Amino acid sequence: MQKTLSLDGRWQYQLDPQADKGPGALLAADDGWQAMELPANWQLGGVEDYAGVVWYRRSFDITSKGQSEWWLQFRGVDYFAQVWLNGAYLGAHEGYFQPFQFLVTDVLREGSNVLLVRVDSPREEPGTVWPGHKRLIKGIFNHHDCRPGQNFPQWGQSQNTGGIWHSVELLTSPAIYIEQVHVTPTLVGQVAALTVELTIGHLGRQAAEGQIDISISPLGAEQEAIAVELQPWVSGATGSARLHMLMSGYLGAL
Repeated sequence: MQKTLSLDGRWQYQLDPQADKGPGALLAADDGWQAMELPANWQLGGVEDYAGVVWYRRSFDITSKGQSEWWLQFRGVDYFAQVWLNGAYLGAHEGYFQPFQFLVTDVLREGSNVLLVRVDSPREEPGTVWPGHKRLIKGIFNHHDCRPGQNFPQWGQSQNTGGIWHSVELLTSPAIYIEQVHVTPTLVGQVAALTVELTIGHLGRQAAEGQIDISISPLGAEQEAIAVELQPWVSGATGSARLHMLMSGYLGAL
């Protein structure tokens, strides 16, 4: 079963208007930080009318890593994000809406950990890019008719949005788990055919083989359960395996 450890709550943040700070110094620095409750649009979190780079930092403890795989998931960051855990660079992401995650099993430590995130939410060039040719996809937050300055090139991007606006989580689970079950029923007279699609999540880094047994009991009918044993399946490293099968049986008077 997949488990979630929330990293929401009080984070530290530091403005970087010249975009000239680096992760090494910020990981070690104790001064220059302020507090913000996340998730939050930085406009609502105390950083008013700002466009550019903000660094976020949070410390957390892990009692035991066990034998599971661990992932760090961001549900939403506005707009460009770069992420470090314990000084190791995990990667980058661009966009507002899409969640993203990193495999952190080898970087995560038992005991104290430090997460550092660089977020850049810039202003687009007035006139030449904004508002007629804007490139940042933020939904209503980048529509001229939803901005305080409307479509005026010089003022239309005031009260800029940015930051870690959705939850941050650590996910841990066995390497293989059932991610989703989708059942489609088809009735032909008194016979029900069920098409079952399973999505098997695979967080491991090695190919895996498994066996799945499924039984379905008709609701309110005195019928024996329909049982199907799937053939062994094999999944490549890291990803999802989708399995299809057809189950049918007499369900009595409908």
